[in-house]
Amino acid sequence: MGRKRDIFIAGIVLLCLWEVSSLLLGSMALPEPWVVLIDVFRKISDGSLLDDLAISSLRALLGIFLALAAAVPLGLVSGAEEPLRRRLSPFIFLLYPIPHVVLLPLIIILFGIGNFSKIFLIALIVFFSDSRYHPGRCQNDPPELLLFPADAGGLAPAGIRTCDFPRLPAEDTDSNANLHRHRRGDPVFC
Repeated sequence: MGRKRDIFIAGIVLLCLWEVSSLLLGSMALPEPWVVLIDVFRKISDGSLLDDLAISSLRALLGIFLALAAAVPLGLVSGAEEPLRRRLSPFIFLLYPIPHVVLLPLIIILFGIGNFSKIFLIALIVFFSDSRYHPGRCQNDPPELLLFPADAGGLAPAGIRTCDFPRLPAEDTDSNANLHRHRRGDPVFC
């Protein structure tokens, strides 16, 4: 009961801080909480909030799909091929810490202010998170979990191996999977 009470008190304090800040600022940039609440109920009643939610959800799903379509194959192939991993990982690890929202003005200049710039930003964020995870997932895999493209009917150049996907190693089923990966030196994914 104490934790719920603390969360409730924190919510009340934040609402009070929001109200005071709004009154002191006196700007449209930070409206008062009750004005926002009235606007939310108005948008729910006329259905425009659901439309906005659907459009935002579609953008997020398209961005995630675009990122995964690029990051998963790149991550799996670079995890299976040491020379490719050595060439790609410096770029990934140097670009990953850059806050991707900082690139928003450049993305808007390149792609305009439409939907694609928003989808591309989401894809960029998810791409760097995901591409750091997959190389570590298959670099230490035993050979029986790797397929040669000729055996799998793939069109990749000879010598490139891909991880057998999807699969669930036994260690991923226990509650300490991240600890096991950390001990092996693989990236930890939470």
